[in-house]
Amino acid sequence: MVNAAWTRRLVGGIAVALVAAVVPLTQTSAAGGQAVESGQAPVQPAAVVTPQSVEFTDVPATASFAQPVDWLLTKGITQGLGGPGRYSPEAPVSRVQMALFMWRMMGEPAPDVSPCGFTDMVGRSADQIVATCWLKQQGITTGINNAQTLFGPDRVVTREEMAGFLWRLASQVAGSGSCGFTDPPARAEFATGACWLKQYGITTGTNPAGTRYSPLQTVTRGQMASFLFRLVAAADADAWDVSRLNDEVYPCDIVDARRCMLPFPSNRFTAADAGTDTGLRLDFDATATPVNSSGIRIDPAEQNRNDGFSPGQVLLTYIPSVDLDASGAAPITDIGMSVAEDSPVLVINALTGERHPHWVEYDTQATSDADRLLTIVPARNYDEGARYIVALRNLVDGVGAPVAASDEFGAIAFSTDPAPEVIEARRPAMDALLGRFDDLGYNTSEFILAWDFTVASERNLSERMLHIRDDAFDRLGTDAPVFTASVLGPPPEGTNCNAGIKPVECDHDPSRRIIDGTYQVPNYQSDVPSLGGAPFNWGPDGLPVRSTTRPNLTVPFRCVLPANNVVSTADPATMSLYGHGLLGNYKEVGAGNVRAFADEHNVMFCATFWAGFSGADLLNAVQALRDLSKFNYIADGSQQGFLNQLFLGRLMRNASGFSASPAFGSGGQPLIDNTSLSYDGNSQGGIMGGALTAVSNEFDRAVLGVPGMNYSILLYRSSDWPGYALVFDGAYTNEIDRLQALGFTQILWDRAEVNGYAHHLTDDPLPGTQPHEVLLHVAYADHQVAIVTADNMARTAGIKLYDPPALDPGRSANSGFTDRLDVDPFWGIERLTPQEEAGGFTGSAYVMWDSGNTPAPIQNVAPGSTGYPDVERDPHSEPRAQASARSQKYAFFGGTFLDVCSGAPCLAPFR
Repeated sequence: MVNAAWTRRLVGGIAVALVAAVVPLTQTSAAGGQAVESGQAPVQPAAVVTPQSVEFTDVPATASFAQPVDWLLTKGITQGLGGPGRYSPEAPVSRVQMALFMWRMMGEPAPDVSPCGFTDMVGRSADQIVATCWLKQQGITTGINNAQTLFGPDRVVTREEMAGFLWRLASQVAGSGSCGFTDPPARAEFATGACWLKQYGITTGTNPAGTRYSPLQTVTRGQMASFLFRLVAAADADAWDVSRLNDEVYPCDIVDARRCMLPFPSNRFTAADAGTDTGLRLDFDATATPVNSSGIRIDPAEQNRNDGFSPGQVLLTYIPSVDLDASGAAPITDIGMSVAEDSPVLVINALTGERHPHWVEYDTQATSDADRLLTIVPARNYDEGARYIVALRNLVDGVGAPVAASDEFGAIAFSTDPAPEVIEARRPAMDALLGRFDDLGYNTSEFILAWDFTVASERNLSERMLHIRDDAFDRLGTDAPVFTASVLGPPPEGTNCNAGIKPVECDHDPSRRIIDGTYQVPNYQSDVPSLGGAPFNWGPDGLPVRSTTRPNLTVPFRCVLPANNVVSTADPATMSLYGHGLLGNYKEVGAGNVRAFADEHNVMFCATFWAGFSGADLLNAVQALRDLSKFNYIADGSQQGFLNQLFLGRLMRNASGFSASPAFGSGGQPLIDNTSLSYDGNSQGGIMGGALTAVSNEFDRAVLGVPGMNYSILLYRSSDWPGYALVFDGAYTNEIDRLQALGFTQILWDRAEVNGYAHHLTDDPLPGTQPHEVLLHVAYADHQVAIVTADNMARTAGIKLYDPPALDPGRSANSGFTDRLDVDPFWGIERLTPQEEAGGFTGSAYVMWDSGNTPAPIQNVAPGSTGYPDVERDPHSEPRAQASARSQKYAFFGGTFLDVCSGAPCLAPFR
């Protein structure tokens, strides 16, 4: 391998030199958001909670410096002060402490001379002497006297001195001496340093307006932790050359210096962990993650519980000016190109050598080419627990000129010259990576970028949900949950049913029985939620445990029976759970299409909230959009919501549940048949319903209406997104950060939607779980749930397509800047055979319903977006509105696939 690596460096270095453009070793972007300090240690908004440092008992979890202090400890930059378990955040920083902080941050480099003439350092510890001498050698300090013989180790550091220290540490980069401070430091270089700090959000001053610097104010240890944290986080800005940092502190991947977490996902952001199924765990540095407009970086603590990345992770990197068509990169209209021998984008299972299907596109949402990421979108989820190797090669720009590798990648992959520590540290892993490509027969000298990533294991993705399911049902045994149920009566006389918030009795329907009630579910969340979600209550083994402060939740439900002239004790209704839509309400079970289904086929539908992601969670959702550190409220709360759904299913099935309640009977006999249970959900009910299906032992057949998976792909392609984007874009103002943030969040979202469970949706069940059969009802060119995400679900779960053909000829044209036909609109999806379509098929199926509307854009935008062709009405609600579609659903509940479209494409005309 050594010889191969050296050969590759020689050959590759020559190849790179022939086409290389002049690219600085540190490509950087505009600064992120800024945060305001107060005279004392600043306090974060109440909504922002950072993790308590276990070692330091004097660092409150809500303090703004909690995460920076924890980071200092993790990186070995501090061991604390004032005794065991103490950091002393309110104590002033001394000059020698400041020296040690900076020296350790830079990798504890040895100075040329030590000691170095500071007479007041005699008798000090060796590391203090070395640190101060290194600072003197670097010109960061000359001491406190003209003779340069006194360092002043115990003198406190003022804010103006702190500005000088950090500015010189950054090699006195250019900066303005005037930036709106009305009280700038008197010394010119300190004033320049203070403005440099302000420019890059390392400090914004001591008042909210950012006009006061307070140069003579003492810096506390808590404040200094925040300054150093932000200084390293300025890797995302052009503040300074952070590649000079100690490799253990450097938070980024040097192969793509445009933004700190690029390329993404990457095993650069993992650490070895023998206790996980992959042998890795994610290890994102808190200084590396996207930053919001309040200067708060996404806390990676929850992501770092994972042993790999999302199985549907969109790959992100920054390579400007590539002509994807001329380069031969696979477009969304021809996914088959991605697995061809000459594909310029290689995504390969490192173990098997199999090329993984994908499409390649630029982020159309970005308004500037400078912030436009190249995205590689998987067309089928990656194998769980597998390592993938990625390479880009033979790309050309708009005039056909070869796109060169960056200097950073060239220095790591092909050069033998001595390089900064962060370059040298990457070379062994890069040699091994390129060596695997060599083994597979690829010419690595053609590569302009390469990296690898590992997918989270099956256990890591599902074990939290399976754990709370199994624990809760073990406690329940063979019984039904405790519940209440009552028939909804007419509203009292005088009730105003036209009010903005109607009394529940206004939902009364004299033509049918509607039953409301509550039931008890074990609570595994840490807080005391009402109906919304909260983070898990973690046990010592890293799995959720039942809350001791509120061990049970009281969960509401509603059931809607068929019309009175349909249901009877002689012909009891079959039963189905119903899943409501985006941030909606369980009372959607009373919608017109659901009542029609109930009456046409004698089915009772019951529903509860998608706890964690229902209307009751809207505040959680808004808070998460502003600060994605809080997204675990949704991810964890949604898994509690799945448990709530499963307990409702037990109530419907169990002999001591609903069938034993007078509310569900007549004359002492039940109106419902509890021998079977199915699931029917639409939109969010199709997305989260897929995850629920994969973990359910209460039902084995599910209809997922207008479904999709992988919100990081889906959101930008959804007409629902712009409203939420007003909050999200206002918080995450950098356009590169937005895509990174969504991909970073998907790592958690996998536990709350079908993307994390798709491999186990049908005939490859999770441990302790029964197999399932699934019917997908997809609306062609759906405005809200992009059909490409339903296609990915079908490919991943092995669901067969109804295809006699699925669409009329010509309907696969995609609109956008380039109109063209899909080479195969359902590439890689197995088809039902004519015999299976004709009758007797009992497996999972995918049916496309076409309302005749304009095809969706091929770019990552929603139909009807500005700059794209106008589209007709949204077909999202049309499949469920068709009586024929409901007949197909009901037949599927009974175990068979019914061709209701007579061997032709299925149509869903607009009403």
